[in-house]
Amino acid sequence: MIRFMTIRQVAKAGIWPEHRMRKMLAEHKLPGVYSGTRFLVNVDALEAMLEEQTAQSVQQAEQETA
Repeated sequence: MIRFMTIRQVAKAGIWPEHRMRKMLAEHKLPGVYSGTRFLVNVDALEAMLEEQTAQSVQQAEQETA
């Protein structure tokens, strides 16, 4: 089941800083949907996106040291 939370709830859970998520929202890069005027973050998609970015960073660092 897909989990949706407000930006503030995600920040309080310690997943990602509120300021950064609001910046990503302004850049249309934050996964989620609007419910009225409130944006609900797709937490599962956000976590997957962060894991992918982490894996890419690790892979890039390994290539630079090789």
